Amino acid sequence: MTQAVNPSIESYKDSWANFDQNTIDAMLDSMHVNVINVSFATFSPSGDHTFTINGVEATPEQLKYFIEKAHEKGIQVKIAIGGATYGLSGMLKTPEDAQGMASAISDFINQYGLDGVDLDIEDYPAADLQIDLIKDLRAQLGPDKLISYTAKAPASTTQPYADVIKGAYNELDGINIMAYDYGPGYDYKQDAQTLINWGVPPQMIKVGLMPGYDDMGTYTSKEDIEAVAEYAKDQGLGGVMTWDLDRDYTNQDGLGQNVATNTIWDAFHSSHMA
Repeated sequence: MTQAVNPSIESYKDSWANFDQNTIDAMLDSMHVNVINVSFATFSPSGDHTFTINGVEATPEQLKYFIEKAHEKGIQVKIAIGGATYGLSGMLKTPEDAQGMASAISDFINQYGLDGVDLDIEDYPAADLQIDLIKDLRAQLGPDKLISYTAKAPASTTQPYADVIKGAYNELDGINIMAYDYGPGYDYKQDAQTLINWGVPPQMIKVGLMPGYDDMGTYTSKEDIEAVAEYAKDQGLGGVMTWDLDRDYTNQDGLGQNVATNTIWDAFHSSHMA
């Protein structure tokens, strides 16, 4: 299966903001990122167990421009499915639904020349149906497209994420652990190590951060970001994921423009050794 450079920086791009051509050019020219997930695509039923992806909040022309410019920079682009707002559980009810969703996602990826899909499913459809969706996606997309699964923390104990990871990691290229919105007491190192103990290859795992204050009020500083990036590098993990490029570029995290991604980049390219 396709692998990005390791360790790599993965992040999300809001489709509802900062999608004009001038801003896209400026962001992609100034930000260090290897993989971008455009958030979020939405589904509509189109028949019995069949679906259509409506697109994202950016226009089709804006999305095509973004993908083209990112590819010129050597950046991989995936479509992100789900998020906190666009749940799947109301439509993903049977194995046939999983197959229909996989077909819709595959068609959308091929239509826009995307590199794959990120599944950020936050409304808890049954684990077996999520596994069906991942397996159907791999069957339809083949080995050369990226499929990542983004899980709430702790990914090793939170259901249905833990069961999905156990049942489908062999079909995935990456697992992003949302190591935020949990509150104090969470240990991302232990969480990642548990996945590794299950057999998940370390290079598939990215530790996800929300720089600045997350939705639980936990603060992630520049120093915290650097520590996570150095841990990921030292342990041979896939890298670091952030939410998101827009927060970093517009300094919504309060750390300064592009500080979060620059800090990860610098840590990955420093001579620091474990």
